[in-house]
Amino acid sequence: MGFTRYWTIKKEIPHDKFDEFISYARILTEYHINNGIKLASYDGTGEPKFDEEHLSLNGVGEESHESFDITRVPGICEWDRSDDGRDFCKTNNKPYDRVVYELLCLAQYIFGKDYITFSGDDDGANEEPYDTTHLKLIIRDKKIDGIINE
Repeated sequence: MGFTRYWTIKKEIPHDKFDEFISYARILTEYHINNGIKLASYDGTGEPKFDEEHLSLNGVGEESHESFDITRVPGICEWDRSDDGRDFCKTNNKPYDRVVYELLCLAQYIFGKDYITFSGDDDGANEEPYDTTHLKLIIRDKKIDGIINE
Protein backbone atom coordinates (compact mmCIF):
# COMPACT_ATOMS: atom_id res chain seq x y z
CA MET A 1 0.00 0.00 0.00
CA GLY A 2 2.43 2.71 1.13
CA PHE A 3 2.21 6.11 2.75
CA THR A 4 -0.01 8.82 1.29
CA ARG A 5 -0.13 12.61 1.74
CA TYR A 6 -3.48 14.37 1.24
CA TRP A 7 -4.24 18.04 0.65
CA THR A 8 -7.06 20.28 -0.47
CA ILE A 9 -6.72 23.52 -2.38
CA LYS A 10 -9.95 25.17 -1.23
CA LYS A 11 -10.07 28.08 -3.65
CA GLU A 12 -8.07 29.85 -6.30
CA ILE A 13 -4.75 31.08 -4.92
CA PRO A 14 -3.83 34.69 -5.78
CA HIS A 15 -1.03 35.01 -8.34
CA ASP A 16 1.29 36.90 -5.99
CA LYS A 17 0.98 34.23 -3.27
CA PHE A 18 1.55 31.41 -5.75
CA ASP A 19 4.58 33.22 -7.22
CA GLU A 20 6.00 33.56 -3.69
CA PHE A 21 5.41 29.85 -3.07
CA ILE A 22 7.14 28.88 -6.32
CA SER A 23 10.11 31.10 -5.45
CA TYR A 24 10.60 29.38 -2.10
CA ALA A 25 9.80 25.95 -3.56
CA ARG A 26 12.66 26.32 -6.04
CA ILE A 27 15.07 27.08 -3.18
CA LEU A 28 13.74 24.19 -1.11
CA THR A 29 13.97 21.63 -3.91
CA GLU A 30 17.48 22.81 -4.81
CA TYR A 31 18.47 22.41 -1.15
CA HIS A 32 17.25 18.80 -1.14
CA ILE A 33 18.85 17.95 -4.48
CA ASN A 34 22.16 19.32 -3.17
CA ASN A 35 21.72 17.14 -0.08
CA GLY A 36 21.12 13.89 -1.92
CA ILE A 37 17.37 13.61 -2.53
CA LYS A 38 16.86 12.89 -6.21
CA LEU A 39 13.97 14.89 -7.68
CA ALA A 40 12.46 14.84 -11.14
CA SER A 41 9.34 15.88 -13.00
CA TYR A 42 5.95 14.22 -12.47
CA ASP A 43 6.98 11.08 -14.40
CA GLY A 44 10.27 10.49 -12.55
CA THR A 45 12.46 11.90 -15.35
CA GLY A 46 13.93 15.30 -16.12
CA GLU A 47 13.66 18.09 -13.54
CA PRO A 48 10.86 19.29 -11.24
CA LYS A 49 8.42 21.59 -13.07
CA PHE A 50 7.57 25.07 -11.80
CA ASP A 51 5.40 27.64 -13.52
CA GLU A 52 2.85 30.34 -12.73
CA GLU A 53 0.03 27.78 -12.40
CA HIS A 54 1.53 24.64 -10.85
CA LEU A 55 4.42 22.73 -9.34
CA SER A 56 5.04 19.09 -10.22
CA LEU A 57 7.72 16.68 -8.98
CA ASN A 58 8.51 13.08 -8.16
CA GLY A 59 11.47 11.03 -7.05
CA VAL A 60 13.84 9.51 -9.61
CA GLY A 61 13.85 5.91 -10.87
CA GLU A 62 13.32 3.45 -8.01
CA GLU A 63 12.89 6.42 -5.66
CA SER A 64 9.84 7.67 -7.59
CA HIS A 65 6.26 6.69 -6.84
CA GLU A 66 3.31 9.00 -7.57
CA SER A 67 3.69 12.56 -8.76
CA PHE A 68 3.16 15.48 -6.41
CA ASP A 69 1.31 18.40 -7.99
CA ILE A 70 0.05 21.66 -6.52
CA THR A 71 -2.01 23.90 -8.75
CA ARG A 72 -2.92 27.54 -8.25
CA VAL A 73 -6.51 26.90 -9.36
CA PRO A 74 -8.25 23.71 -8.22
CA GLY A 75 -8.96 21.33 -11.10
CA ILE A 76 -6.95 23.09 -13.85
CA CYS A 77 -4.62 20.22 -14.73
CA GLU A 78 -5.80 17.16 -16.62
CA TRP A 79 -4.26 14.88 -13.99
CA ASP A 80 -6.06 16.53 -11.05
CA ARG A 81 -7.80 13.80 -9.14
CA SER A 82 -10.89 15.87 -8.36
CA ASP A 83 -12.43 19.17 -9.42
CA ASP A 84 -12.98 20.33 -5.83
CA GLY A 85 -9.30 20.74 -4.96
CA ARG A 86 -8.81 17.47 -3.08
CA ASP A 87 -5.66 15.63 -4.06
CA PHE A 88 -3.18 13.06 -2.80
CA CYS A 89 0.25 11.64 -3.47
CA LYS A 90 1.32 8.14 -2.50
CA THR A 91 4.99 8.62 -1.70
CA ASN A 92 5.43 5.20 -0.09
CA ASN A 93 7.77 7.00 2.34
CA LYS A 94 10.41 7.24 -0.38
CA PRO A 95 13.01 10.02 0.06
CA TYR A 96 10.94 12.61 -1.85
CA ASP A 97 8.20 12.32 0.83
CA ARG A 98 10.27 14.72 2.92
CA VAL A 99 10.15 17.29 0.11
CA VAL A 100 6.40 16.79 -0.37
CA TYR A 101 5.80 17.30 3.36
CA GLU A 102 7.92 20.45 3.46
CA LEU A 103 6.29 21.88 0.32
CA LEU A 104 2.87 21.35 1.91
CA CYS A 105 4.09 23.10 5.09
CA LEU A 106 5.40 25.94 2.96
CA ALA A 107 2.17 26.17 0.95
CA GLN A 108 0.03 26.27 4.07
CA TYR A 109 2.24 28.94 5.58
CA ILE A 110 2.20 31.18 2.48
CA PHE A 111 -1.40 30.60 1.37
CA GLY A 112 -3.00 30.14 4.79
CA LYS A 113 -5.44 27.49 5.97
CA ASP A 114 -8.27 29.26 4.16
CA TYR A 115 -6.60 28.12 0.92
CA ILE A 116 -4.92 24.78 1.73
CA THR A 117 -5.04 22.03 4.34
CA PHE A 118 -3.07 18.79 4.38
CA SER A 119 -2.60 15.54 6.25
CA GLY A 120 -0.99 12.12 6.00
CA ASP A 121 -2.09 8.53 6.52
CA ASP A 122 -1.98 8.81 10.30
CA ASP A 123 -3.06 11.41 12.82
CA GLY A 124 0.53 12.41 13.61
CA ALA A 125 1.57 12.99 10.00
CA ASN A 126 1.67 16.78 10.37
CA GLU A 127 3.62 16.76 13.62
CA GLU A 128 6.95 17.49 11.98
CA PRO A 129 8.14 14.01 10.97
CA TYR A 130 11.42 15.51 9.70
CA ASP A 131 13.99 17.97 10.99
CA THR A 132 12.95 21.17 9.22
CA THR A 133 15.65 23.52 10.47
CA HIS A 134 16.70 24.25 6.87
CA LEU A 135 13.11 25.22 5.96
CA LYS A 136 13.10 27.67 8.86
CA LEU A 137 16.34 29.16 7.53
CA ILE A 138 14.98 29.40 3.98
CA ILE A 139 12.09 31.53 5.18
CA ARG A 140 13.88 32.98 8.22
CA ASP A 141 12.52 36.47 7.61
CA LYS A 142 9.00 35.25 8.27
CA LYS A 143 7.38 33.80 11.37
CA ILE A 144 6.17 30.25 10.83
CA ASP A 145 4.82 29.38 14.28
CA GLY A 146 1.94 26.94 14.10
CA ILE A 147 3.12 25.35 10.89
CA ILE A 148 6.67 24.39 11.82
CA ASN A 149 7.38 24.41 15.53
CA GLU A 150 10.31 26.24 17.08
